[in-house]
Amino acid sequence: MSRIPEKLRRILEHKEKNKQRPPSKPRVSGVTKPNSLKVPKETPNFAHRTRKANRSTVATQRPQCEVVQLDKQGHMEIPNSDFLNTLIHGFNSADCTRCESYCEAEDGMVREYNLHTGEPFHLFSFQREAIELFRSKLCESRWIVNGADMGLGKTIMSILLWCTYCVHASSKVDHMRPLRPIDRTGGWKMLVVAPKSVLPSWYTTFIQYTHLEGKNITLEESSERLEKAMAAQVNDLDSEVAVVLVAYDLVRIAYTDTHEEVEDPNDRRRKIWRLKNDGKRPLPSLFQWVKQHNDRLVVSFDESHHRLKNHDSKTNIAHTAMMRMAPNSMGVLTSGTACCNRPTDLMAQIRAIGDTNFCDVDDWYPDKRDHKIVSTAAVNYFRERMVSIPGTVLKLPKMHQVLIEPVVSSDPLIQWDIYQGYVDDAREAAVLKSSQSEKARSEKSVELISLLRKLDLMLIHPGLARIDAKTLRLKESSHLLDQMAQNPTVYLKAAMDVVLHAFQRDERSMIITSESVITLLLIERVVQHALHAKGLTTKGYLYEGKLDMASRLKMQYEFCDAANAPVEANPTTMHIMYLSMHAGANGITILGPKTMLKIPPGGFNPATSRQVDKRFHRIGVQHEVNVVTLRVRGSAAHAIATVNEDKRYLSDLTTNLNTLGDDDGESFECSRLTLEDNIPWKVKGTYAQNLWSFNPTTHQLDPPPSS
Repeated sequence: MSRIPEKLRRILEHKEKNKQRPPSKPRVSGVTKPNSLKVPKETPNFAHRTRKANRSTVATQRPQCEVVQLDKQGHMEIPNSDFLNTLIHGFNSADCTRCESYCEAEDGMVREYNLHTGEPFHLFSFQREAIELFRSKLCESRWIVNGADMGLGKTIMSILLWCTYCVHASSKVDHMRPLRPIDRTGGWKMLVVAPKSVLPSWYTTFIQYTHLEGKNITLEESSERLEKAMAAQVNDLDSEVAVVLVAYDLVRIAYTDTHEEVEDPNDRRRKIWRLKNDGKRPLPSLFQWVKQHNDRLVVSFDESHHRLKNHDSKTNIAHTAMMRMAPNSMGVLTSGTACCNRPTDLMAQIRAIGDTNFCDVDDWYPDKRDHKIVSTAAVNYFRERMVSIPGTVLKLPKMHQVLIEPVVSSDPLIQWDIYQGYVDDAREAAVLKSSQSEKARSEKSVELISLLRKLDLMLIHPGLARIDAKTLRLKESSHLLDQMAQNPTVYLKAAMDVVLHAFQRDERSMIITSESVITLLLIERVVQHALHAKGLTTKGYLYEGKLDMASRLKMQYEFCDAANAPVEANPTTMHIMYLSMHAGANGITILGPKTMLKIPPGGFNPATSRQVDKRFHRIGVQHEVNVVTLRVRGSAAHAIATVNEDKRYLSDLTTNLNTLGDDDGESFECSRLTLEDNIPWKVKGTYAQNLWSFNPTTHQLDPPPSS
């Protein structure tokens, strides 16, 4: 039995122990309900296999949902709708063929009340509509895209989609009373592949809102324990495990441990993967389990745009091989920003989910020599399977984006001759020649990324660019960070001003985020020194990738408790979460702080920045929030942000329902693009072309002549 779920259970119960109360009937009082939607009175027919012409209300009938009576997780619904009652009770009395007393029992998969808080389960109307549309699309295609905007509850929607299959299957079988959790599934299984940081959220959501228990969910952090657990399930026909939660890296490790890359006998220029020992090595137990439950399996790839975007990566190859074992499964790509860096991000995800259409690079670029033009047909193939739910369906308090551009050109700590040398090297690394091999091009790309990082770090503090990050993280090198903090740059002073202004506004908590953990450690020391000089204190919470699942959940709860405490409880203490963008872009909800400060280096993926924003601006937020970005004009961060505008345009054009101009307002279903020509992009130039040079005469950063 895994130790991980036990840790999560103890942390969750400790968090909720003071909030438990006896269940009561759902009741909304003292608040304004949203305008009613048309909900069918009959029980949803989950076995229906044909597509309905128009399942949604028209635009005038589907207003924005008001946020009323939110529970702690932010899920809210039209109470007692037939759809939700079916998931809770199994079926309505009108269709009941058993004893009438059973109709009032909870025979479905969903709990009527939260397991820990006792609050009634609610669902937003747009979530109900999306789940029904998922079912409709899966009747036509074996995979769909859950493209709800960030913070709209993609996790609960994917779980409830699986529950619909369970309810229909279990209703056809007579079970002994009382029902076991595994009896409620009707034989349906669910595999969730997600980043490690997201898995605790999936686990707690299953436990709180479904009838599953810890023994029904497999969750492991190591490849050895996962292999052992899955082998036991494959050999046990009476296994009570219904859900498997696994990290992307563990799927890759399971595949590479049993497979090897060899030369293709039909084409010596290509490499193929095969089982070791000349194909005699058995498949990984996880792959065997997927194959075993092929006909009744829902597979969800959460945050697929992050880990499956590179079609040549071992991670993508491993997931493609796994999905070939389950050609009859139902696949769900869970991503609100499926296209992040390039059009082939979509191609890689199509390939990983097991589809064989539009899986070659040539399918996406009509002109092999010009990757600035994208095929409309390929984009439409992806859009036909996507359900896009824009963030405008909810009226959340406003999020203010604030850009502060510190003037660092007169900073005496920065050695501008070295800085300009990095700029020149970056421009040289960006020049690729047709005669260069693929390996040489890859090496130059890595060099360019490293130089852009150094340029950003040098403006924050030259010591960060001069000393290796691994060295600075050593305990014996902590004095180096203290020395930098005691001699701050203009940039660090600007960051400190943001913290002090937040404190003066009676804010006792905030978030500071960056892709560089060593930058966060330096900022933490700067804040400590500055607040200590004013007679104040601070408590830091470093949320990074090294934390295990239980530690992440515990830190999240501790910080949120402090962030939601009254000012009187923290008269002189500032609670700050130092959030690594890579670790905190998904899988964490931080409701309470009003200010987030973004520090370079930033991400090359524009979706990461948006996802970090949504960590504290999502369902359940009760106040307006501020996102403050510190960015020097003309810096590497400025160049990256400029190029990201191109990527954001392509993402919106391919996956965002709001910006297309072809939505009829009748459904969240993405309609086909009606463009006659293919899609042009990459009009903002490259990273190197957007870098500014330092002028020693004027002591200013000057834009390149082409700008």
